[in-house]
Amino acid sequence: MRKFLIKYSTYCLVLILCLSFSIFKHPYYIGLTELNYKTVNKELQISIRLFSHDLEEAMSKHTQEKIDLLNPKDKDKADSLLLHYINETLDIRYNQKKIHPTYLGYEKEEESVWAYFELKNLSAPKQVRVTNILLYNAFPNQTHIIRVKRDEKSESKKITNPEKTVEFIF
Repeated sequence: MRKFLIKYSTYCLVLILCLSFSIFKHPYYIGLTELNYKTVNKELQISIRLFSHDLEEAMSKHTQEKIDLLNPKDKDKADSLLLHYINETLDIRYNQKKIHPTYLGYEKEEESVWAYFELKNLSAPKQVRVTNILLYNAFPNQTHIIRVKRDEKSESKKITNPEKTVEFIF
């Protein structure tokens, strides 16, 4: 009888813990911003990965309207709102000039959203400065990993709210 009670209590505890994790928000807030320069094409590819729920919450606070990126009713509107939000919260200076990359769209990957941008006909980077405050309006503990890659050379830096700017020198 005692073994049964211990087994039953353990089962209940595990069940309660699992349910509590699914009800409450995850305890960490992290995003990834990658800039990848390809010398052969003279092209800069930019990818941003964020948890979809966090991104939707931050965008909703920013725009004052409910946003569903995983199952949008209007994909064009979702694209427009996402582009506007990213343009207001991410600033990239490339060789000391602000760049305006072309938005290619976004895709879902499990519980994340990847947003893609590109810029063509660029000289190789000598200096890249990234100011990233994505999700800072919603999450005081937001952290971003920013990776800049030039062909095979790669460097990563981490910023956590309120830090917002990192610089890479090649």
